[in-house]
Amino acid sequence: MSRYVFIDMDGTICDFGDNDGNCLREEFPKDYFLNKKPIKLAIENIRKEFKDDFLYILSCSPSTASTTEKNLWLNKNFPEIPEYCRVFIPYPGGDKVSMINQFINHYKLNPKDVVYIDDSVVMLKRMNRLGILCYHSSHFMVEN
Repeated sequence: MSRYVFIDMDGTICDFGDNDGNCLREEFPKDYFLNKKPIKLAIENIRKEFKDDFLYILSCSPSTASTTEKNLWLNKNFPEIPEYCRVFIPYPGGDKVSMINQFINHYKLNPKDVVYIDDSVVMLKRMNRLGILCYHSSHFMVEN
C-alpha cells in the first residue's frame, strides 16, 4: 500500500539561512527562495526510498511572492511533485501539525500510512505524537 509522504522544503531539500545562519526573519528579499541551493543527495534519496508513494510538499511561506518562488524552485528541482501536491502554510502563524491531522481525518487514513520529513527536531516530535512515521532530513543526506 502506498504511503503519503510530506516533505518540508527549507533545510530539508534546499539550503536555508544566510551565510550567518539567519533564517528567522520577517521579510525576505526578492528571489530568496528561488535561488536556494538544492540538497541533491537528499532529493535523490527521497525519490528512491519513496518511489511508489504519494509525495507532497509541506512548507511555510511568508508571502504570495515566496510561494511563487518556491513553486518555481520545485518545478526545477523536484518537478515530479505537481503543484496540487504542494501545501504552503502561512508563516508566521500556520500549523503543519493541524494540516496533516486534517488530511488524515478527511481521507480517513491510518496515521501509520503517513510519513513526515523535516530538519526540525521540534516539528518531528510534534508530528510523531500523531502516530506518523517521522524522519529527520539527515537520514537522506548519506550515500547509499
